[in-house]
Amino acid sequence: PPPGGAEPPPRHIPPLLDVEEVVHDYQTARRKLLVFGYNATLTTGVEAQQRQPKRQFEHLMSMARVNPQTYNSIKGLTDDPNTVVVIFSGSGKGQLEETFGHLKVWLAAENGIFMRPPPTLDDPRPEWVPLVDVKKKEWMEAVALVFDYFRERTPRSFVEAREASIVWNYKSADIEFGRLQARDLLQHLWTGPISNAPVDIVQGSKSVEVRPVGISKGVAMQSILAAMVEADGPPAIDFDFVLVVGHFLTRDENIFTYFEGMKVLEGKAGMAAALSVMGSSAVSLPALALPPSGPSLQRLMDAADIATLAGGGPSGGAGSG
Repeated sequence: PPPGGAEPPPRHIPPLLDVEEVVHDYQTARRKLLVFGYNATLTTGVEAQQRQPKRQFEHLMSMARVNPQTYNSIKGLTDDPNTVVVIFSGSGKGQLEETFGHLKVWLAAENGIFMRPPPTLDDPRPEWVPLVDVKKKEWMEAVALVFDYFRERTPRSFVEAREASIVWNYKSADIEFGRLQARDLLQHLWTGPISNAPVDIVQGSKSVEVRPVGISKGVAMQSILAAMVEADGPPAIDFDFVLVVGHFLTRDENIFTYFEGMKVLEGKAGMAAALSVMGSSAVSLPALALPPSGPSLQRLMDAADIATLAGGGPSGGAGSG
C-alpha cells in the first residue's frame, strides 16, 4: 500500500463474459445484432520488427489479416437474414472494403467517420457515406507536419494518414520514451496548428489521434441504426440480442453504453429513445468482457455460426446486450 496505509481504489474491471450463456441466448433469439471491432479483435495483433519507420505502417497492415476461420464464421452469420453484422475499424475504408466488401455486413471506417451499407442485388457496390463534413480538413496538413516531426524522433513509431483523420502510433517504440514524446506532441497540438480547429484529440494507450469533432463509435452506431430503419423500416432494428465486441479507445466505449440494459426497439417510442439516448460525451466500460484469449471469440462465433446453419429458432428469451 502507499504511504499512510491507504489502499488504492480498485480498477473497474468488467466480469468475464459467459460464452456458453451468450451462445444459448443467440440460439434462442429472434433477431440478432453483432458488432465487431476490426483491429486487434478480428485481426491478430502484430508487433513490427523492422526499423524503417516510413514503411512500418504498410508492413503492419500487410501482416494484420483476418484469420480464414474467423472470416468464414462471419460469412456464415451473414447468411442468416435475422442476423445483422456491423464491423468497425479505426483504419481507412480500403482495408475493410478489401476484406469484407462483398459480404452482407455494415461497415464503419475511421471510427465511424464513414459508413457503408451491405451490398444488395440492386446495389452490389454501395457507396461509402460520410457521417460528418469531410471536405473541410485544412487542419490535416498542419497535424501531419507535427506527427512526422515526432515520428522521425521516436524510433519505431509511425503515422497513419487516413482520408479524414490521422494517427501517430508508438506501440512498437520504447514505451517510456513514447509516452514522453506523446506528452510533448500533445502540447504542440493544443497550443499550435489546431487550437481552434473543429477537431478532437483522442489519446490512446500508445497513440494520439486527431479526428473531426464529435465522432465516436457510439455516435456512428446511432447513425447506422437510423440507416437500417430508413432502408427496411422500424422492424429492421427490433433486436432481442445485441453483442458488441471490440478493442476500443476510451472515447469509443460509448458504443457499449448505447446498448447497455436497453431493448433497441419498443414501437415508435422505443425507436425515438434508441436514436436519441446517445450523448456524445457518454463514456462507459462494457458490462461484460470477453476472456483475453482469441479462441474465446472464435468459439463464440463458431457456435453462433453452427446455430445459424442449423436453423436455431426464436424464443422469448432475453438478449445479452
